[in-house]
Amino acid sequence: MSIFENATTRVSRIFLSCTVLRKGCSNFLVLARCSVWKARHVSRQSQHCGRTIEFIIPKEPSGEYFKLDGASLMQTEERSEQLAEKVPMMIHVWQSLRELPAIKNASPKELPEVIKAHKIKIRDDRDDMRGFYANHRYPYFPPPDLIDEQWAYFRWIQVYLLVGLDFINRYGVNSVPSEENMIHELIDLDYLIPAILVGGLACREKMFLKRFRLLRSDGVVLR
Repeated sequence: MSIFENATTRVSRIFLSCTVLRKGCSNFLVLARCSVWKARHVSRQSQHCGRTIEFIIPKEPSGEYFKLDGASLMQTEERSEQLAEKVPMMIHVWQSLRELPAIKNASPKELPEVIKAHKIKIRDDRDDMRGFYANHRYPYFPPPDLIDEQWAYFRWIQVYLLVGLDFINRYGVNSVPSEENMIHELIDLDYLIPAILVGGLACREKMFLKRFRLLRSDGVVLR
């Protein structure tokens, strides 16, 4: 039975547009663009992207790191503004997941088990994820029957749905976390999606690891 495929258009349209195709978005956008341009999944494309990026952090003679130059500082400020703008949108979307029938009708005692079952559904039901995507995708997105676990679009949907379930389990619909905590959460997701795609993660944060292991039980973890 489909659960997420039949989510309301209002919820899922916002859901799919909050991050995708925004200026200077994230690691996800780089991988998604590779997928679209090459019309294939990103497991190989992500390796290519990784090889083309080299991080060079210059140091002063004293051994201290240089301060960010004007252009770099401006980019970080723009990124911070984008994240701050996205926080209330994502909170609204995640709170709206409360309207899923099984969650809406669950008692506080039942809710953890219902959410656990929904997470398994996200992990195992490819057709439900494709259905959610198909109902609310933009015309220029890849066709639903093409995407699977090797596509950034597919993993993006899985990850954000998982985090939405964690959000309502932790905060409910009335409590709102601090903006700073939410920004850190969104930044983490930018790294979690590529980690799931390539099957490897170097991290010690418990929730981060839990989500990774749920979606990539075969993945390699360095702690």
